[in-house]
Amino acid sequence: MNPFSERAKVSEPVPGATWIERDRSMALWMHGASSRAWVVGLLQPVSWVGNGKLWYLIVVILPWAGGASGSSAALRMFCVGFVNILIYKIFKKWIARAMPFRTCLNLRESVPCLA
Repeated sequence: MNPFSERAKVSEPVPGATWIERDRSMALWMHGASSRAWVVGLLQPVSWVGNGKLWYLIVVILPWAGGASGSSAALRMFCVGFVNILIYKIFKKWIARAMPFRTCLNLRESVPCLA
């Protein structure tokens, strides 16, 4: 069966399968949906928001729109965000897996990745 057909199913978890095998199986299943333009079009704005752009916009606008406490809230948000990015970068060196499209030849990159 073609893994990209509409009837392709995620296989049941195999006892003893590694997380990498499960991750690859799920990535292949989800990749089938990315062959539909409307799915990619729906997920692109979600990805854009998830990449932090909306958060950055709120931090920039908050000093003007937030009244008397807007500036201090924006400063706290900036500091917490900076600490989170540092923690993320440190942990990513040790626990990150390779992007599925880099390790599985059956996958293509549908939209530019953040990595």
